[in-house]
Amino acid sequence: MSDPDHADEKLREKVLGIARSARFCMVTVSNGADDLLSRPMTPQEVSGEGEVWFLIDTTGEQAAQVMANPAVNLAFVDSSTWLSISGEGKVVSDKDKVEELWSSAAEAWFPTGPSDPRLGVLCVRGKSAEYWDAPGGRIATVLSFIKAKATGEALTADNEAIRLG
Repeated sequence: MSDPDHADEKLREKVLGIARSARFCMVTVSNGADDLLSRPMTPQEVSGEGEVWFLIDTTGEQAAQVMANPAVNLAFVDSSTWLSISGEGKVVSDKDKVEELWSSAAEAWFPTGPSDPRLGVLCVRGKSAEYWDAPGGRIATVLSFIKAKATGEALTADNEAIRLG
């Protein structure tokens, strides 16, 4: 008999591993006028609890939108793997966390460094996640696509959903 807790933990680690390996993700927030806006951001840290941390301009429009409506979606893609994390965002002015997350790549957006007074963190606490994975990588995905077109059979991918918090 399989252990459901072990299966859930394996699924959780797969989801978090996809998020950790991503260089970028699209962060979607509401602008308060029934519009959803997506912006590319670089995840700086993904915790074992499903929190995804970003550096953010705390005086900017995106931070204001998260503070007004904390519902956030994160979308990740990596060749043949897709991940969506739905959660709640919180913008924090935490200089210790900024220092912890700081990297030289962040200088492109914050050229004055981690002491920039506008600089804070966006923490998205994941509530649920869903991923799609086409086994075998990019080449296998392309071959599966060609086969599906030739045979008329639908393309398939592994798909799982999980509660994170």
